[in-house]
Amino acid sequence: MNIRYLILAAATLIVLVIFITFINIKHTELTRGRILIWIEPWMPNTTIPRWALAGIVTVYYCGTDVMCLETLNNSLALIKYYLNISQPVFIALYPTYWTYRGRLNNPVYFNYSYLTHIVNYLKVIDPSGKGLMIGFSEQWGCLQSLNCEAALVNTYHMLEREFPEAGFYYYDCCIDVNTMINFAKEANVTILGYDIYSYVHKGNMVYVNPSLLSNLRIVKQHGFTLIVGEIGFRVCDANAWYNPSQANPGILIKYNCTAPALYLAEVLNQVSELEPAYIGIWAWDDCCGFGVSQNPLMINVLRDYVENTTYYPLTS
Repeated sequence: MNIRYLILAAATLIVLVIFITFINIKHTELTRGRILIWIEPWMPNTTIPRWALAGIVTVYYCGTDVMCLETLNNSLALIKYYLNISQPVFIALYPTYWTYRGRLNNPVYFNYSYLTHIVNYLKVIDPSGKGLMIGFSEQWGCLQSLNCEAALVNTYHMLEREFPEAGFYYYDCCIDVNTMINFAKEANVTILGYDIYSYVHKGNMVYVNPSLLSNLRIVKQHGFTLIVGEIGFRVCDANAWYNPSQANPGILIKYNCTAPALYLAEVLNQVSELEPAYIGIWAWDDCCGFGVSQNPLMINVLRDYVENTTYYPLTS
């Protein structure tokens, strides 16, 4: 009888140790941000995998530009479509598509009145904004102008009043972290971060610029929900780390589809240490070398990241 009790006690102890070990392992696993894939509305028939969140680029400063209106309506249709599939849906508000948004510093581009068409449409499909994350990005030129920054702050406040249950984000590439944090507090933005297009290349691998990682840590220390706004590599270029946001980086393209997948896997591993809530990938479909849908190895990296496994492609 005593032996039976001893065996039972030992078995119970073993099970308890295994359970505690499992809990500790789960507790120490990195919290992986949800993968957010940006969709360019000027690319037709775009669909992304169900394991990713959708981010819809939405160009709104149209004036009499027919192309902009067509693109805008396509964006709104995509927002409606993805709201029925997976939430939240991110809306990236772009003043224009013919001028890089970071160089805009005229308050007119951030006038809330130009968003009326978007707001009215969203009110029909998501009246309170519960399924939406709304924001701007890379407006470093605007944030360096007091008048422009005030207009952008006002637009955020108006959008928040229209959609009280929505989330609001901002991320930049090039602005001082304290300037960005002060702006976010004024605008009542709670999701804040940077995109990552600056790397150090060593051997055959890339590493995120340490100053960017430092800025992301500072953002998180200030209590914001952390977003890595964009990670983008030219999809089949061994030199994808060099000026990675540029379709034409100024150097010879070295065709290789494995290298950028390796870079992406490594960068995801690095940013995971910061435990971001969202990680944006630029972009799903793209005419100029950034469409990850064109590289199955990069798709595998993203999918396996979502599934909490590590994927390093061995063949192209």
